Amino acid sequence: MRLFFIFCYVFIPLLIASGQFIDFEDAVSAGMAGAGISAGGHYVGAGNPASLVTCRNLAIGIHYYNRFMLIELDEQSLDFIYPAGKGSFAGGIGYFGTKELNRSRFRFSYGHKFSPWLYAGIDLNYHHLFIQSFRENRSAITGNLGIIVMPVSGLLLGCYYININPNGYHFQTLELTATALRWGISYTSNDKNQIAADFCWTNFQALELALGTEIFLTENLVIRGGIRIPAHASYSFGMGILLTRIQFNVGFSHHVILGLSSTFSLTLPFYANGKE
Repeated sequence: MRLFFIFCYVFIPLLIASGQFIDFEDAVSAGMAGAGISAGGHYVGAGNPASLVTCRNLAIGIHYYNRFMLIELDEQSLDFIYPAGKGSFAGGIGYFGTKELNRSRFRFSYGHKFSPWLYAGIDLNYHHLFIQSFRENRSAITGNLGIIVMPVSGLLLGCYYININPNGYHFQTLELTATALRWGISYTSNDKNQIAADFCWTNFQALELALGTEIFLTENLVIRGGIRIPAHASYSFGMGILLTRIQFNVGFSHHVILGLSSTFSLTLPFYANGKE
């Protein structure tokens, strides 16, 4: 059993650091293979913090993320968004792992609209890592910075610097955080159908491209798909049912070596879009 946990918490994070796949925090980004995270709309619990300003609904999001069909790699999170003036606040808590080996995270974010075409935001995260077999308790504070530019209506250009303080975990305590620079472009037609591309430069070594799209089949039903490149190309797909008072999304992502991961997200807006 101990060897299994070593695999889960050493080998898998090393794959993340090598750029072979991207972790997801919500079903929308999972269904699009990570495209749209840098420059797309903000999803409750995920995305460039600058895109928080596009959220004008008070909302709560509940997420369940299972990696590679292993119950030991389940992750749950609870997040919220609160619009205020020219910006929006967000926060959340997350838990990953088991009683013997787990990671908790507390997040606080703010995005601000400086002009009709310029947004910026920041995430602050507190991580706590517990390893029972090593009798270890470690913690770290990390931060993310983001900026989005909208040169014309519907077109977003974004840059997202993930983990500006990587000095928290190291190999002896099973590294769970990585520094990455993401930048991307997305275009939304009539505030609905979206195409997006994201580049992710993990640990400033491995460069990965994510391409994704979401298409509204009806006013309330959307489908998504995406692919990640280069060598370890893998695909994602998902769908969403979007109602005024409740939104349900599911996303699946496939890793060429480790298999399928699934993400389920439930979002509860407390009032209709556009009302402040």
